[in-house]
Amino acid sequence: MTYNFDLRVEMPGGGTARVVISGEIDMAVTETLSASMFGVLRADGVRLVEVELSAVGFIDACGVGALLAARNDARGQGKTFVVSGARGLPRRVLEMTGVLGALARKPVGAR
Repeated sequence: MTYNFDLRVEMPGGGTARVVISGEIDMAVTETLSASMFGVLRADGVRLVEVELSAVGFIDACGVGALLAARNDARGQGKTFVVSGARGLPRRVLEMTGVLGALARKPVGAR
């Protein structure tokens, strides 16, 4: 079985790591997703992990759980973990589960 899922890690510098995901985030890929995010969080010098979801068309509860687990791990290490670009169904899922605010980057000047 093939899965519609791709993940790449970009290291633009300045302590930032960018995890760019495309396709579908569901139970079949959450182990791969989690392992990748935890690896990035442990990379030397990384202080901010941004997960880019603009090319994700679907996310289920397992995917949401993987994002929250990575965010919690980041917080435990004193690092920042944010999700950006969620739109369509993935954005609605994150909103309906009440986690979008916990995962999204706050606008500049927000308290």
